[in-house]
Amino acid sequence: MIKVSNEVTIYEVDGQATGGIPMPTMTVASHWNRDSLVVLHVNGKRVTVAARDLQAAVNNATNVNR
Repeated sequence: MIKVSNEVTIYEVDGQATGGIPMPTMTVASHWNRDSLVVLHVNGKRVTVAARDLQAAVNNATNVNR
């Protein structure tokens, strides 16, 4: 099994800029036995979601007219 983990910088929490040094991060990691799931590590919590659903949600959230 190969374990993959990626850190993503957190820029705002509840609409407030984080601004700390170092900047807080969240981690997106591979699930231990299902490649269709990913595990999000945020503020000491682990949340497991469908990888395709997360990809679709990010694509939809960034595909808006401003």
